[in-house]
Amino acid sequence: MPQVWVKNLAEGDPIQITTGELPAHRPRWSPRNDQVAFSRGGGSWSVPPLGGVPRKVIEAGYNPNWSWDGSRLVYEKDKGIWTARSDGSDERKVEGVPQVDFLLADRTPAFSPDGSLIAFFQCSKGPIGDIQVIPASGGQPRQLTFDDHYGGTPAWTPDGRFIIFSSLRGGSRMLWKIAASGGQPEPVLVSAGEDADPELSRDGRQLIYTNTRNSFILTLWNPATTERLIIC
Repeated sequence: MPQVWVKNLAEGDPIQITTGELPAHRPRWSPRNDQVAFSRGGGSWSVPPLGGVPRKVIEAGYNPNWSWDGSRLVYEKDKGIWTARSDGSDERKVEGVPQVDFLLADRTPAFSPDGSLIAFFQCSKGPIGDIQVIPASGGQPRQLTFDDHYGGTPAWTPDGRFIIFSSLRGGSRMLWKIAASGGQPEPVLVSAGEDADPELSRDGRQLIYTNTRNSFILTLWNPATTERLIIC
């Protein structure tokens, strides 16, 4: 069952900070370093960074992400984007987010550093779509990319000038960046692909992301003897 872990980058083994029968995923550090927000069971939770008793912050809200000052959360709920105070109070729906009949990809919203904008992935045809931004108080969204590709998970640079995101636009899923004002996306990494979920350190010096490699093994299995033969 997927759970949330923390790892000291300098030394030591990873520490598991959530447990239970439900999966916990998409952890996000509080800017104050006192909580880790995550999704579990259709709700948004937080837990101290070295473990403890998790606390449900948002009922039926998922993919929580912090404002850069730690005062508010942005998250997905009821096919829309919402914000709330960090304790879960003062919930507000962000009006103007485009609606679709079937939401087949997470929007994974993210506050801009000054808190005025929210970047998100908007699916169009099934799970493919583009990066858009919208005022945090609601209003008219502005589309930044015009790819109609698999992707998403936007993250802002600390100066608020660029948004880094994952996209299949180059043939494999890689990290790209685009100016918050619009323009032509540029590759961030030159890799074999399947890169996603970027996040930047607050000083902008480090970028963390996930990389997935799938292994396909053709196996012959004898049900009588339970013998397995790896063909290739």
